[in-house]
Amino acid sequence: MALVMPMVASAPLQADEYEYLWLYSPAPSEPQSYAIADLQKITFGEEALQVHLKSQPTPVTWAYANLYKMSLEAVPTTAVKRVAKASDLAVIQSASELRVESPTPLKSVAIYNLQGHRLALFGQSETSTTYSLKSLPAGVYIVRAENATQTQATKFVKH
Repeated sequence: MALVMPMVASAPLQADEYEYLWLYSPAPSEPQSYAIADLQKITFGEEALQVHLKSQPTPVTWAYANLYKMSLEAVPTTAVKRVAKASDLAVIQSASELRVESPTPLKSVAIYNLQGHRLALFGQSETSTTYSLKSLPAGVYIVRAENATQTQATKFVKH
């Protein structure tokens, strides 16, 4: 943990560049994430860190012995597309999955690499579909979603 602190202290961070704080345990459990918008502060004590959240009266405590890794998830500039109009397609990416939502049934949803090779085709005849990103290596991809009235292509980054 002593190595992490100088890196955190020296790296300039802006809240608008990040969406989630992730804490990983060495146990085979799922990592825990906290929305940056809900974060008040992080306190580093002698043997544990505390995550103070606006939504909880008591802080969440993580003993350093149970903390394998801590990271911030950047907000990709084009990976998260939430559109205001209900008539449009929406492509939403999280750390582990890609979700496509449509007001009408989807004709197709495909993921391509930057060389143009189609890696996945899914989501026909549904108004929303989810694809796990766990099988994709880190990189930049294009998701192309089509419903009865429109087609949308969106770039996303898998870290």
